[in-house]
Amino acid sequence: MKRYSEKEIIIQKAIDLEYCSLLECKSIISLDELSELIPGYIHLNDKQTLGINYYSRNALEIFNKSMDEIQQAGREHIDAISDEKSKQIFTTSLIDFSLNGDPLKTFSFIQRLRENPKAKYELYYTTTRHYRDGKNLLSFTQPLQKLNDFSFLKEIVEERYSFFNKHFEHFNALTQRERELLSLIAEGDTNKTISDKLYISLQTVKTHRKNICRKLETGKLIELVKFAQVFLKE
Repeated sequence: MKRYSEKEIIIQKAIDLEYCSLLECKSIISLDELSELIPGYIHLNDKQTLGINYYSRNALEIFNKSMDEIQQAGREHIDAISDEKSKQIFTTSLIDFSLNGDPLKTFSFIQRLRENPKAKYELYYTTTRHYRDGKNLLSFTQPLQKLNDFSFLKEIVEERYSFFNKHFEHFNALTQRERELLSLIAEGDTNKTISDKLYISLQTVKTHRKNICRKLETGKLIELVKFAQVFLKE
């Protein structure tokens, strides 16, 4: 079996999280359904406190807790399952990403977790992004030894994921404004219409459009539409 480099794995997990977030946002699949397909579990952490607001069913089974018990415990639950170094990540790097991080980017880290106070700590790899509600962080947490499975998505999605996977880094280079323009371009709006809608000059629209084509490495309208269909949340 091929062994992937750390960099390849980090990039792939970020791509998987972004695509799953897109699928969930479009109601193609639920978080619980996704959790049944990954070698780990899914959770939503409050952006202010980092307390758990959602655990996938398999996470509740792992920790032998109900969602009510988890929410009542708040950060105490996280402290109970994390070693000291992992707690430091939560109180420094993760909280900084939560409050100040780019909402278009992901944050990944390794932590040591245990199922209960009597269990031994195991290494887990977590990939996190800002959730669409603006109030939570969406995370995939997977056992470190299973990371070389690379991408679990190859078994559940079709040609659209292949396009997403191939062009993720190109799309990820777009700014928020460029993504907004891409959506309008895909709807068939002319440069003049976009200028009027966004209250920007025609020359600014042309500059943004030129940058979009350069970053996506295409100037064909049909391909720009496909980028919008695959990457942009409705």
